[in-house]
Amino acid sequence: MRPRGPSARRQDPRDRIGGYLGGFRGYAFAFLATAGTLGLRLACAPGFGQRPLMVLFMLPIIISAFLGGLGPGLLATGLSALFLDLALVPPRGSLAVSGPFDLVQLCFLVASGVLVSFLAGALLRSRAKEAAAAHRLQAALEQERASHHALGISENSRQVLDALYRGLMETTPAGCFVTDGHWRIILVNQAYVQRSGYSREELLAMRVPDLSGEDSDEAYRRMPAEGQVRFETRHTTRSGEVWPVEIVASYSPMEGGRLFVFCQDITERVQALDAMRSMEHLNTVRSRMEMALVESEKRFQDIASASSDWFWEVDREGRYTYASESVAKVLGFRPEEMVGRSMLDGYPPDERQGMENRHRRLFAEAQAFRNIPATQVRKDGGIVHVLTSGTPLLDGEGALKGFRGLDLDVTDVRFAEEQQRKLEGELVQAQKLESIGRLAGGVAHDFNNMLGVILGQAEVAMMLPGSKPFQPFLGEIIKAARRSGDLTRQLLAFARKQVIAPRVLDLNETIQGMLKMLGRLIGEDITLAWVRKEGLWPIRMDPSQIDQILANLAVNARDAILGVGRITIGLENVTVDGSFLRDHPEAVAGDFVALSVADSGCGMDPEVLSHIFEPFFTTKAMGKGTGLGLATVFGIVKQNDGFILVESQPGKGTRFRIYLPRHAGSRPEAEGAAPPAIPTGHGETILLVEDEEAVLVATRMLLEQLGYVVLSAQGAARALEIEGSFAGTLDLLLTDVVMPEMNGRELSEWIRNRRPGLPVLFMSGYTADILDPHGVLEEGVHFIQKPATVLELARGVEGVLGPRPRL
Repeated sequence: MRPRGPSARRQDPRDRIGGYLGGFRGYAFAFLATAGTLGLRLACAPGFGQRPLMVLFMLPIIISAFLGGLGPGLLATGLSALFLDLALVPPRGSLAVSGPFDLVQLCFLVASGVLVSFLAGALLRSRAKEAAAAHRLQAALEQERASHHALGISENSRQVLDALYRGLMETTPAGCFVTDGHWRIILVNQAYVQRSGYSREELLAMRVPDLSGEDSDEAYRRMPAEGQVRFETRHTTRSGEVWPVEIVASYSPMEGGRLFVFCQDITERVQALDAMRSMEHLNTVRSRMEMALVESEKRFQDIASASSDWFWEVDREGRYTYASESVAKVLGFRPEEMVGRSMLDGYPPDERQGMENRHRRLFAEAQAFRNIPATQVRKDGGIVHVLTSGTPLLDGEGALKGFRGLDLDVTDVRFAEEQQRKLEGELVQAQKLESIGRLAGGVAHDFNNMLGVILGQAEVAMMLPGSKPFQPFLGEIIKAARRSGDLTRQLLAFARKQVIAPRVLDLNETIQGMLKMLGRLIGEDITLAWVRKEGLWPIRMDPSQIDQILANLAVNARDAILGVGRITIGLENVTVDGSFLRDHPEAVAGDFVALSVADSGCGMDPEVLSHIFEPFFTTKAMGKGTGLGLATVFGIVKQNDGFILVESQPGKGTRFRIYLPRHAGSRPEAEGAAPPAIPTGHGETILLVEDEEAVLVATRMLLEQLGYVVLSAQGAARALEIEGSFAGTLDLLLTDVVMPEMNGRELSEWIRNRRPGLPVLFMSGYTADILDPHGVLEEGVHFIQKPATVLELARGVEGVLGPRPRL
C-alpha cells in the first residue's frame, strides 16, 4: 500500500496554468468586473463631478489578469477603454476624445493594462513550470520511499536509486541538492552549480546555511516534524550576488536523515511582482493626484462661492466669459447674467469714459495689473467699491485672448476709513473743548472771588439800618452779580467742574415743573408742545442740570424761530445697539432716556453744526448771546455719561436729542417744598478761613448779620494760630479750598486731629479738589459754590449744623 505523508498534500490552486479562473470563467469575470466598475462610477457621479476617474478601472484589469491570465487581463483593458470613452470621457456617446488630458489618461490606462496583463501571464506561466517540476520531484521521492519500504534498501538497490536521483535531478531545470542529517550537501545537480557559480566540489563541502540567510534556518529545523516545507528565501552566489529562490524541501529519515531540496530561481517572478507593485504605486499616485485635483477644484469653487469677492474672465473685447457664484453677493447678478456683458457696463456713467481709456491701455499692453480702484453699480442701483486685479490669458502663439482676474469688495473698508476720518475730527474737536474747558475753570475761580466780594458787600449793605433809600441801587448790584455768577456756573458746567448733587428723577415730573418758566422764556408767539411719556425709565441726575439743559435749548430754539413757530419736547426709552452704534460712532451702548427738543426755526448748515458746542461760538447778533448755552448743555451731558445728537438742515428746523443713562435702581420719590425763609444762628462760633481779604471781610460780615460769632483768618497758617490759642468751643470750620500755603482739605485734617468731630463746610469757585472723578461730591463732604448769596450761605451752614431759626 502506498504510504501517505506530507508530500501527499493538496496541490496549491495557484499552480494551475490557468490561474484561479481558467478558460471561459476568466473572460466572464473580466467582463462582469469591468461593467460593475462602470456602474459604480456612474452611481457615484454626484460625489466626483465630471471627472472620469480612470484609475478606478485599473482594479478590474489587475484582478482579471491575476486570476485569469493574459487573455482576461487584455479583455478587461479593452472593455475599460471602451466604456470610459463612450460613457465618461467628453464627448459622451462617441469614440472621439475632446480633451488632450483625457486622451493622455486613456492611453496611459491602456498601456498599463497591457503591461499588467503580460506580467501576470508571465507570472502564472512561471508558477506553472515550477509546479510541474516540483510535482515530478515529489513523485520520485514518493516512489523512492515506497521502494525503500518494500525492499529494505540493500546496498546495491541504494546505488541504483542514487543513480535514479541523479538522473532526475540533472534533467530538471531547477536547482536541486540533497543533504545529510547535519545539513551538509551530499548531492547537487548541474542546474544549481551553474546558477550559484560554485563548482560541484565546493558545494559538496558546504552546508545549507552557507548558501542562504538565517531566515531559512527555522524552516529547515521544522523539517523532521513536518516532513515537507515550502518557503521563499535568498541564496548568495560565489560572486556575492543575492538571488531570490523558492524552496520546496522534503525530509526522509533514512540513514540518519536526508533532506531533498528543490530550489527554483524566482528572479523573474519577483521582478514581475516588483513591476506590478510599481504599477500599483503609480496608479495609487495617479489616483491621489486625480483626487487632489478634484479636491482642489472643489476647494476653489467653495472659496469662490463663500468669498465676498468674485472671480471673472473676459475675452479680447472685454466681455465676461465666466463669473464666479459670489458675483451675486457683490453685484446682485447671477453668473449667467454676467456672461456676454461688457466690463464697461458695470461702471457709473460719470466714470465710464475714464475706465474705457484705462481698459484700452491695459488690453494694448497685455500686462498684469493689481488693485486698481473702481466703482461698480449693483443690479439694484447701489454702489460697490472694488479693487480689481487681473492677469492676461495668452493662446498657443502668445497672442492675447483675454484676462482672468478678481474683484475685491472694499466697500466696508472705504466706509471704515470715512468713519475713522470723522472720529479723528471729533477727537480734535474734543481736545479743543477740553483745552477751553480748563481755561474756563481757571477763569471762573478768580471771577467768583470778585463776585463774592461784590455780592457779599451789597447784601450786607441791604441788611444795615438806614439802607432803604439805597436798596433799589443795591438790588441792581446784587442782580448783576447773580447774573455774572450764572455765567461762571455755565463756564464750570462746560468745563465739568460744577458741583452736582444727583438724585433719581422722573423726567416727566421735572419737565412738568419747568413748563411755566419755559413758556415765559420763549414768549407768546411760539407754541410749546409736550406730551407726558408713560412708563418712562428713571435717571439719576442733578435737577438743576436738567433745568439748565431745557432753558438753554429753549432759548436757542426761540432765537432760531423768526416770528410764529413751534418747539416740541419729547421723551422716550431707547436701547442703543449695534445698528445704532454703526450709524452714530459717538454713541454708547446701553439703555437711555432720550430727551428731544425740536424747533421749526431756520436750521443750520454743516459748517455751523461742527462748531455749535464750542464755547463763545454764536451766530446771533452782537449782544444777543454769550455762546455758552450749547457748550453748557454739552458739558452737562458728558458729565452725566450721556451723549447728544443733532439733526438740522437750513430752512427745516433743528432737533437736539440728548441721551441720558437709565437708572437701574428704585424710582424717584416726591420732592418736599424748600424752606421759605433764611435760617439764622444762635451765637455758634465759626472759624472762617479765606486767603482773599475782601472775600474774607464780606463773608464775615454776612455770618455776623446771621447771628454767628466769627473767628476770621486770612490763610491756613493764621487759622492754625487762632485755633491753637482759642480755648472755647468751635462749632464749625468754614474754609476756602484753594489756598497758597495749605489747601482746605489739609487744613481741615490738621484741625480735626486736635478737635475730633468738628464739622467742616468747604467753599470755592473751583471745585476739582473736592469732587470725585464723575464730578459728584464725595460722601460726607459739605460744600457751597462761590459766589454765594446770603440765603445760600445760611442754608449751607444749616446743612452742617442742623435746623436753624428763621428770619
